[in-house]
Amino acid sequence: MKETTVALENASLSLAEWVARARREHSTVVVLDAARPVARLVPTLASRCTGAELARALASTDLSPEEARAWADDLRQSRAALSAPEDKWR
Repeated sequence: MKETTVALENASLSLAEWVARARREHSTVVVLDAARPVARLVPTLASRCTGAELARALASTDLSPEEARAWADDLRQSRAALSAPEDKWR
């Protein structure tokens, strides 16, 4: 994801514009105070995708056998690390 930096003084004057830009461009805006990062504006929808979107992206990707094995290993490790969501109805 593209990342843009903006000084705190500039961000505070046009916060709505920076939020709109992050949403429109699917980019991250890093707010700097005295050249140090202090905040991040990240569009909430940019960090998620549906299973169907992932399947479409993977269908158009040509992986080498090594890359495919590495991806499958990563997927197995990720699944093993997941825990079931909390049942809020209990």
